[in-house]
Amino acid sequence: MIFTVVKDKETLDKAIGIVKSLCGVLTQPGKGILFTLPLDFVDGLSD
Repeated sequence: MIFTVVKDKETLDKAIGIVKSLCGVLTQPGKGILFTLPLDFVDGLSD
């Protein structure tokens, strides 16, 4: 399981590419899923 928070679309695209390069084609059975969520509020993180 991998959880991450990224600041921008460019970093998100890189992270997705890395996950896909390690896991292969995610549409194959048993490979897993990848999804994003919008974050509306975050507390406890600093720049």
